[in-house]
Amino acid sequence: MAAPHFPYSIHLFLITLILLRGAQAYTWSFKEAPSQCGELTVAVAGNDGTPPFHILIAPFGPSPLPNGIETRQILDIPFAGNQSEVQFQLTYPAGSQFVAVVSDASGFASGGTGVVTTVENSTDNSCFDAASSVQFDFVHNIFPTVTQVVQCQNLRIWWDPTTVQGTPSFLGIIPGGQSYIIPQGLITADPTGNTGTGFSWTPSLRAGTTFLLMGGDARGNGTGGVVSYVVALGNNDGTCLSNDSQSSTSGSSVGGSLPTQTRGAGRRPASPDWVSMIAGGIVGGIAAFAGALVVARVWPGIFGRSTLLSTLFERHSTVLVQPYKVDKS
Repeated sequence: MAAPHFPYSIHLFLITLILLRGAQAYTWSFKEAPSQCGELTVAVAGNDGTPPFHILIAPFGPSPLPNGIETRQILDIPFAGNQSEVQFQLTYPAGSQFVAVVSDASGFASGGTGVVTTVENSTDNSCFDAASSVQFDFVHNIFPTVTQVVQCQNLRIWWDPTTVQGTPSFLGIIPGGQSYIIPQGLITADPTGNTGTGFSWTPSLRAGTTFLLMGGDARGNGTGGVVSYVVALGNNDGTCLSNDSQSSTSGSSVGGSLPTQTRGAGRRPASPDWVSMIAGGIVGGIAAFAGALVVARVWPGIFGRSTLLSTLFERHSTVLVQPYKVDKS
């Protein structure tokens, strides 16, 4: 008896479902537009995140306040217990920007990193003092060029040991990319005293990447402040780069919040949440689709060669991913 033949779309759908089981990722969203001194709710969805969750919010770009007064603290907000939502006051002025990173018990940035987000205006300005700049507990620096991170060029991250508690740690935050913990090498003291105590690190970051370096110590993330860089090309040394080397993206989020109401291919979102799609889900879905095509090619006997291969590869030899567009209506 001849094996039954089903439409190529059913074959592809079934294979993709199987592969997607290994490509799930939890998502998170802002439930309202971030606004000056406003309450902001962050919600996590999906069953593959491991509580407790927390969200780290890093200031980005210059302060919009007169004389450049910087009032923005780094916000490290834990979710209570096993809760999947947290609400807090966003103590940032209108027109300022930030980058959010969501993590769970499995590790830092497991939920991904949002794109640069701008704070909307409101009538409430009671949450900050526009005449007083924020002070961090310690300051970190880089050497040899204080203002520049260069692709594949070794640098030294250093600090004054008298101002820290415990051993400092550092986070690399990449807007719209995959943030991570900076690996620490041997910590040494500079005998000349010029570059304090620190360690060497080679940034495997591609030129043009927007990169935030955040310092913390035993008092928590961000106690050493955060500095933003755009990675320079230098002498075009690419020896440290691989397919996994980090880079930032513009537009839609590769691993965090997209703080605009969006639509794609003429479809409106099912809810008015400020939706945040996470990289694992998006990239995993694309990978699963591509994987389905590969499986169909190498495993045709399960579904029937003539129906699947001839039709599937004629119609799906090219996969186009349509970008989401901002819906300002």
